[in-house]
Amino acid sequence: MFRKIVVILMLFVLPVFVQAQKKTPKAPSRKEQEKKAAKMEENGLKADKKAKKEYAKRQSKETKKVSKANRKKSKRNRTSKGAPFWEKWFRKR
Repeated sequence: MFRKIVVILMLFVLPVFVQAQKKTPKAPSRKEQEKKAAKMEENGLKADKKAKKEYAKRQSKETKKVSKANRKKSKRNRTSKGAPFWEKWFRKR
């Protein structure tokens, strides 16, 4: 009878001592996180570049010409402008 009680008590107490995981998972280091972020950004840039290339492929020749002209005109107009107002206002003195 005593043996049965001891076995039953051990069965009730045993799950308390058992852990689900042996070790706590190690947090990734800052260097690893930066590496992962850089890789994700690079993949995103590659996908963006590929999407732009595919989009340009679908355009007609006339559309490409107009787009190129607009790009050149925009670049020419932007170079003559100064710094935005907020840069002037919040400049360190």
